[in-house]
Amino acid sequence: VRRLRVVCQPLEGCLEGDPNKRTVCTFKLGSFMTIMADSKKGEKDIVAITMICGAQTPSDMGKCLLAYMGAMSMATPGLAVETRGKIVSILTSGLEVGNETFVRTEERSYSLQKSIGLWFHVIAADGEGD
Repeated sequence: VRRLRVVCQPLEGCLEGDPNKRTVCTFKLGSFMTIMADSKKGEKDIVAITMICGAQTPSDMGKCLLAYMGAMSMATPGLAVETRGKIVSILTSGLEVGNETFVRTEERSYSLQKSIGLWFHVIAADGEGD
């Protein structure tokens, strides 16, 4: 079995928002990605994941896309592989700097935006706007 040689380390731990907001925990994955996991205040279930890819190489960009697919698999395990591929294809097609694209299913909202890095969001259907 090959080991993954990527270190995931907590950054500033978890930050508490206002009383009616979320708790956000931030992690650094290797040298190319920051991951933020949001939970509703006082709860342990994650309602949103944001993955920010700051890849400098094609190899790291490939790792980012694989991580996005992995996040989709964890968030919606019943989603067919073909459907996940279609979502990533829709999200990445023609994405320009400063723009954001969305795909919504019954269970999740997926979005990708390009600004300083490539931002990928997976949000529970009932997790938005909290």
